[in-house]
Order: sequence, then structure tokens, then C-alpha cells
Amino acid sequence: MSDIKGITIGIAANGNVTLIGSSGEVKAQVDTVQNSTTLGNTYASCEVWDRAAGLVCRRVFAGPITPGPDLVVKPVDVEMEYKGTAPTFSLEGIGLWASDTVASVTTGTAVFTVKDSSNNTIADVTTAGAGTYKIVLSGLTLASGKVYNFSLGVGTLTIKKKKLTVTADNKSINEFGSAPEYTATITGFATGESASNLTGSLSCSVKKTDGTAVTNVATAEPGTYSIVPSGYTSANYDIEFKAGKLTIVALPDITITAADKTMTAGGSAPEYTVTATGDFKEGEDISDLTGDIAYTITDADGEIVADVTTADAGTYTITPSGLSSSDYDIHFVAGTLTIEAGS
Repeated sequence: MSDIKGITIGIAANGNVTLIGSSGEVKAQVDTVQNSTTLGNTYASCEVWDRAAGLVCRRVFAGPITPGPDLVVKPVDVEMEYKGTAPTFSLEGIGLWASDTVASVTTGTAVFTVKDSSNNTIADVTTAGAGTYKIVLSGLTLASGKVYNFSLGVGTLTIKKKKLTVTADNKSINEFGSAPEYTATITGFATGESASNLTGSLSCSVKKTDGTAVTNVATAEPGTYSIVPSGYTSANYDIEFKAGKLTIVALPDITITAADKTMTAGGSAPEYTVTATGDFKEGEDISDLTGDIAYTITDADGEIVADVTTADAGTYTITPSGLSSSDYDIHFVAGTLTIEAGS
């Protein structure tokens, strides 16, 4: 039997060995399979002879041979934004020797297929919803002569929610006015999408600076309040809600004061009058208020006196009312009716 100065074998994933190089004549190296080994052939078992320190040594590789180290070639995990640019898929080798690369240990063309959790193929990831998908790899095999326990792995494509901002629009109303129609400006939609692609509808609440809710803006004090939007949800958008401002503008104060009157018991009722003072707009006066002024006469017990001509002598209250305005905050001040005893 000839001595072997050097021999290289490859171990395939199925456990067989392949003679892929030698620096001497290789003969009669197989015990039970065949009588000789041939460069490039594959065998289930192999004996390798060599001379070391003057001794003839034998190493026996009995099939099935344990493959080399585990090598998993898989797509690199990638991320993209909902309806964003599709990522470029690439490969990584887990378990590669330092001297190897994925390209050097594989043959074929990598094919990447994206699948959802139900194993349905996603032909175009730019139309897929936010979520996690599998990147399935095919088309690659271990190159001849490479010593690895080779397998193909699965990568992960994460489609992240796209950021969306819902900002309540600023509004302004006059004191005592009705709530405005609340609206919001939405930014960040993917091309071709709008609020119709969201779930729910816009809802706004009004809050004071301390965070407490304002249930009726018509009775709120003049000042600035927060308009807090909510109501929208989405599987594809990460929604951020931003508050707007509601300004309640104080109306100019107008005071309507009933003039004091005097009459004689049993006599005719006086002609009631009022005086209007306050911050009227230029050119306006009491005649620009809405409604007709009315007077209510009450006694000391607060009881209404329907007919003062039959009332006893004494002091009564004249309370004016009946005027209103969307431009003024009207305050009514009572006067005094004095009914003197007749002679």
C-alpha cells in the first residue's frame, strides 16, 4: 500500500465523504466498500493512510460520517414602513468559518418569498399592512466540497406602522356662545390614503388647564381651553393626538338698571324705565339689543305683584329682563318702587 503524503476530504450533509484533493498516490483506502479511492468520488466510508515520524498511521472514517459544523444561510431580518420603499433582501450565514462567505459556500440563485402568518405569499410588500412577515429562502445549495451541515433559514420582515399626527384645529367663540364644530388637521398619510382609511371618527373634548373637563362651553368663563382630539384607531398607523386651543372671548359688559319709581296707593302705575350703561360698540345702544324689556314687581317676600294699583303702601322691587345679545354680556340691576299712602 502506497504512503499518502497529504489528503483532503469533504463531508457532505448526508454523511458521505468525497475525496477532493491529495498530494500522493491514493490507493486501497477503502476497507469494505471498494478497493481504491478516486479523486472526486463519494464514499460511505474511507481509510486515510499517512506516514508520521517514521510510522505508518491509519485514520478510519466509517460511514455515515458526521457532517461538519452547522451552517444556516438565511435572509437578513429587515424593516420597512407601511407603504414605504421595499427593502433589499440580503443573506447572512450563521456558523460560517472565518475564511468562508455565503457566496463561497453556496451555489444557485437566492429566491426570497415573503409570506404572512397564514403562509400566503405577499407579492408586493409595499401594499401589505403593518405587521411581521416571514422571508422564505430557496434556490441555494451547499457548494461541492464544503464541509458543513447545511440548511436554509427563515428571515423576518417587519412592516412598521407609519406615524400619523391628528392635531385639533384652534377655535374661538364668544362668551355664552354654542360649542363650535370641532375639526382636526391630519398629517402623515401614505399616498392615496385619508381619514377614510382610519377606524372610528373624530371626537373632541374641552379641558381646563388643570385637566378637568368642560361639559358646556356656553357656561364656561372667558379664557383659553384645550381641545383634545381622539377617536381614531388604525392597524397601519401609529396615531399621535395633539391638542388645539379653544378661546372663549369675553363679551363687553352692559348693565341695564331699572329706575326707581314712586306712586300713590290706589293710583296709576308709573311708567317704568331703565338706564343702559357699559361698553357698547361705537354707534350702538340699548336699541341694538334683542327682545323687549319687561318688568317684574315683587314684594318684600319675593311674591309677584300682578297689579300695583291695588297694592298696599310700601316698598317693592322692580326687576328688569327681556333683553339679550350675542355681542354683549347683559347684567340686570333692580330698582325700587315706592307706593305711598294716599291722603
